Amino acid sequence: MRIRALILVTVLALSSAFAAGTPTGLEGEYIDTDMDGSVLSVTADHWHIKIGDIDVDNTYTAKKTGDNTYAVTITPVDPALKTFVSTSVVRKEGDMLFVKNEGVTTESKYKKK
Repeated sequence: MRIRALILVTVLALSSAFAAGTPTGLEGEYIDTDMDGSVLSVTADHWHIKIGDIDVDNTYTAKKTGDNTYAVTITPVDPALKTFVSTSVVRKEGDMLFVKNEGVTTESKYKKK
């Protein structure tokens, strides 16, 4: 039994990826600094974007790649959109969240509420 527990602890310690439902340190509600009315809500397992009347709910996983940077994979909850999986580099500095989507040259800036 001790060997199984040791193996489990070792595997968990070696993994730097956060599974859906595991707090990542990115959690919070953020306001887009460049787009009025755009809100990003991050929980332990959801990446929810609201722009005006548009609501997009996603699940996500995050892998810590540096002191304050993460590789984030975002998957839409809506089955019709499941093929639109995206990858972003996310940087957290104080109460700011910077999101750079793969294939996009600009970075979105969010301030924590």
